[in-house]
Amino acid sequence: MGKRIIKTEEMWDDLDAHVVEDVRTVRFSLNDQNYSIDLGAKNREALEGALAEFIAKASAGTAAASRSQAGSTRRARRSSEEVAAEKAERAEHKAYLDKVRSWAAKNGYTVGEKGRIAQNILDAYTKAKG
Repeated sequence: MGKRIIKTEEMWDDLDAHVVEDVRTVRFSLNDQNYSIDLGAKNREALEGALAEFIAKASAGTAAASRSQAGSTRRARRSSEEVAAEKAERAEHKAYLDKVRSWAAKNGYTVGEKGRIAQNILDAYTKAKG
């Protein structure tokens, strides 16, 4: 028996949670905060219509770009996947450091429960576990 896997990609309109053909990411800024949303043609037109009067009276600018070019320290919003991945990395690194501390204590090294671990201890652990 043959098997064929067919992979499809569906784009969802974030506003009304429907699969639509012409989904595009719309980016905008308000009060120094950047936003993005995936919208189909109907909802993009609605957003543009709602903002049309304000855009007509506003002066065009690149405040967001200017801030980043000026070296803004403001962090971009991260997706929940990015946050989860960073959390998992921190947990994995902490587990590694706990193993190093445990090994170091058993092998005659003096190492604190918190803080940095001396490079010579890290090197010795790596060499021993090689």
